[in-house]
Amino acid sequence: PAPAAPPPVGVLAGKVVAELKRRGEGAADNGAALVAWLASAGLVVPGATFQEAIDCVSFLDDAKLGPVAAGLGVG
Repeated sequence: PAPAAPPPVGVLAGKVVAELKRRGEGAADNGAALVAWLASAGLVVPGATFQEAIDCVSFLDDAKLGPVAAGLGVG
């Protein structure tokens, strides 16, 4: 059997991911500016792809995502 999906780590991850996707998908830079912003906040490694950044953010807890969520205007 396949392993169970990990439980959600908080309430902000889904909201932040949704907002990042809204802003990044279809953007002229394919979300590169958002990835750079997340990297400057220490949440993803520099040079990550947009999808890698989304995947990473989805596993972060609310304490780490709080400042980013505020910057995106979600919460």
